[in-house]
Order: sequence, then structure tokens, then C-alpha cells
Amino acid sequence: MKKNAFTLVELLAVLVIIGILSAISIAIYSNSIIESKNSLSDFQKKQLVESARTYVAVNTIGFNNIFDNMTVGEDDSCVALAIKVLITEGLIGQDVVDPKDTNTQLDGYIKIKYDAATSQYEYNYENESYASSACKYKFWVENGVVKHTD
Repeated sequence: MKKNAFTLVELLAVLVIIGILSAISIAIYSNSIIESKNSLSDFQKKQLVESARTYVAVNTIGFNNIFDNMTVGEDDSCVALAIKVLITEGLIGQDVVDPKDTNTQLDGYIKIKYDAATSQYEYNYENESYASSACKYKFWVENGVVKHTD
């Protein structure tokens, strides 16, 4: 008698192979999502820095006066430019969220230092409150108005 059916061992072998391939596919997919979020986060931080560059370019005279009053090279000889200032000035959108956690609004500030050797400003995104910054001057928004320390 000839049977045209699969045995239980053959079916189990196929299920094990499908399970292994599924596990590998899920791991690869998860890693690609994490890499995409990291890449988007890095891009977003670069865009924040570019927006800060634009803000400084528009307010060059004010920033030059600020840095003239600082001792270059000291730890606090920098400016903390809050992300909220860039939003208020229309340089970035209002709904800037962290790509790694879409429920969290991106906050923090851009730390701006002046490099006397190259006569250039240096920009770095810091993911902490501008108020806790060690920078000598801080720019933030209060009631829709850009304020700064004197």
C-alpha cells in the first residue's frame, strides 16, 4: 500500500526550520528598526545644530558681544541655546519628538562655544535642561518671549 502523506517527523522538522528562520528574521528586523531610530536621532541632532547656526548667524552682533564679555577657554564660557528658542523663532517645528521614544518631546539645548584659535563657533547638542547647564549665558523662552541671562 502506497501512502502520499508526510510523517510526523517530517512535519516537525519543517516546523523547526520555519521557527529558526522566523527567529532570525525577527532579530534582523528588530536590529534594522533600532539602527533606523539611531540614524534618525543623529540626523535630528544635526538639524538642531544647523538651526542653532542659523539663529547665531541672524544674531551675530549679539553673540559677538556676549563672547567678548567672556574669558575664552573657561568651562562656563559658552551659551546654552534652548530648543524652545529655536521653536519660538520658527527655525524648527513645534512637534520635535525623540525618534527612540515617540512619546517624549525632544528637549535640551545647543551648547555654543567660541574657539579663538579658529575664530569659529562650536555647536553641540546637549540632552539636558538648559537651566542645569554650566554655561555663563542661557537663552530660553518664557511666555512666548526669548529671554537670556544678563
